Amino acid sequence: MSKSFLFSCAGLLLVLGGAYAQSQPQPDLVVDPKLLRENWIVRLENFTSTQCDAVEGGIAPGEHPIMRFGVSTPNIGDAPVDVGDPNVHVAANDGLFEFAPCHQHFHFRHYALYELIDPAP
Repeated sequence: MSKSFLFSCAGLLLVLGGAYAQSQPQPDLVVDPKLLRENWIVRLENFTSTQCDAVEGGIAPGEHPIMRFGVSTPNIGDAPVDVGDPNVHVAANDGLFEFAPCHQHFHFRHYALYELIDPAP
């Protein structure tokens, strides 16, 4: 695998429950650059049709080049991030959470965008 690529990670700050005045405490989520820079690997992996990556991620069974990485978004603000009960969001069908039956837990949707960017013009 000699193809070059750039990796872009853009965390999205979610302000839930209304706007905050500047003087009020606010959460402030940032991407931990050290973790992202130092904890990634590209390798070939073989996926079966029953693995969660295939079931939930739409990956076809078989061997694929995969990039795995660690991401952490610590809250460096002076207020907690409170997104509420995932069950309430799923019942309201607001799109903020989805239940992943294969993993048996909720996924927080649209939190971050990960893109492979071809460096060639």
